[in-house]
Amino acid sequence: MQLAKTDVNNIVRRVWAEISQITVQPVDDQRMKQLDLDQAYTARLAVTGSWEGTATLHCSSKLTAQTAACMLGIPLEEVTEEDSLDVLAEILNIISGNLLQVLPSGCDILLPEILPNFDRSQLLAALEVRPREAYPFESPPDGVLFSLVGYQEEKTA
Repeated sequence: MQLAKTDVNNIVRRVWAEISQITVQPVDDQRMKQLDLDQAYTARLAVTGSWEGTATLHCSSKLTAQTAACMLGIPLEEVTEEDSLDVLAEILNIISGNLLQVLPSGCDILLPEILPNFDRSQLLAALEVRPREAYPFESPPDGVLFSLVGYQEEKTA
């Protein structure tokens, strides 16, 4: 299954802007490898049904905290790590829920999970191994990487 990159880009940008008024912009694969994601959080959820795979959101801790402050309506200095992780999981859930509009019918998403100690090198290595679609974004100088990894082709009835 190949999603239109513009559909995914529009969903990610729209969701991020609506939640936080922070603009994230798509970047190319070369820039993706340079994004500052060493101090980052990662959330992942499973997509089940007629298409199966995972959706992953890897976001710099700074941008996650800024987004949490906007979303929760609190000063940045009051944002806790727990706030940041909750917001990251919620953003992934919202993005993935919106993606159900462009995924094959019969898909569902499971609850997101936080992946502790999941660094950028692991994510980039995983994206090289499996058929995938990676959608890197940045809100300079911070990075966001959304990926959709399929485990199999679409199921047929």
